[in-house]
Amino acid sequence: MSKTKFTPEPWETELATGIEYENFRCIKAGVGYFSMTGGDPNGGFNLTGFMSKENADLITAAPDLYESLEWLLGEIGNPEISTFGIEKCFDALAKARGE
Repeated sequence: MSKTKFTPEPWETELATGIEYENFRCIKAGVGYFSMTGGDPNGGFNLTGFMSKENADLITAAPDLYESLEWLLGEIGNPEISTFGIEKCFDALAKARGE
């Protein structure tokens, strides 16, 4: 498998501070995400705007979903597939659903 080029975990979502709208959220991705007050501009990103909680949860679950799918594809044909890996797949799906 080739090395991924997207920002590594952690990816988090929260309501944006200082804004009174229910669906104005901030997604922070990577360690040292870039912000106007400093941080490492190459360490990640933040995305702020109007989005539902469900869409924000799906976006923040992207690295977990990618990792789970990559693992699962690597296990095709393995008669002794790991239950731990399968649980990670279920966990990633639950995160995407906001559970």
